[in-house]
Amino acid sequence: MSQVAVWKIYSWNFLPNLNTIGGSLIFQYSYWDRLEGFPQLNAIGQDFQVTSCPNLLEINAFQNLQNVGQSVSISLNPQLKSFNGLQNLKEVGADFILQHNPALPELASLGALQRVGRNLSVENSRLSGGINGLNALERVGGQFSFRNNPELMHLNGFQSLKYVGSKLLMEQNETLVDLPGLEKLDTVGGLYF
Repeated sequence: MSQVAVWKIYSWNFLPNLNTIGGSLIFQYSYWDRLEGFPQLNAIGQDFQVTSCPNLLEINAFQNLQNVGQSVSISLNPQLKSFNGLQNLKEVGADFILQHNPALPELASLGALQRVGRNLSVENSRLSGGINGLNALERVGGQFSFRNNPELMHLNGFQSLKYVGSKLLMEQNETLVDLPGLEKLDTVGGLYF
């Protein structure tokens, strides 16, 4: 299957045996409050996107997803509070973008993520619970940025991070007071605070 795109669907439960999508999986402009299903999916060859879903509270689907070949974008979901379904995601080939999810309190469900091929960006999210959960992350090939996360107080959770290929950027996180968890970082292209 090359690409699966889902727009303006109110409820669904389909593709229970699908384990690989060679192309992209895109959820956009959907009005359900929970994303569930895809219990066997373990690989997406290209992009995985969940964008502009105004009522979405939880992403509980994709419990077996381990690899996304290109980019992950979870953006513009004003009610999103958790994405526990991504707890087994280990590798993203290109960019991992979490932007404009203002109700998102924490990133604990990304505990298995080890590598991001290019950029990892977390912007405009609440993050009152911090970033605990990224403790398996070892490598970000490009830029690693945290911008405008108004309740982010610390960076606990990067116990395994060793390499950032470009810059580590911390900007407009007004409540950020502590940077523990970066002790293993041995290579970074630049630091911007």
